[in-house]
Amino acid sequence: MGNYRGRLDIIADILNVASRNPKKTQIMYQANLSFRVLQKYLAEISGASLICFEDETHCYALTSKGKEFLEAYKQYSK
Repeated sequence: MGNYRGRLDIIADILNVASRNPKKTQIMYQANLSFRVLQKYLAEISGASLICFEDETHCYALTSKGKEFLEAYKQYSK
């Protein structure tokens, strides 16, 4: 059987990709998510202020709160 990712794993994957200021499709491919699942998580993560969308570059950026979440996740996953 495959190894399924949990909710926190998916969020951490998205945040890792978002640290490189990607566009939506880059997040989708690099985090290995379908478009529908990505839409759901981006809404949730944006609502929690972990990432923000930059209108001038049409890219996503990691916020300071998102960086803190990633650091805590890395400590947790050890």
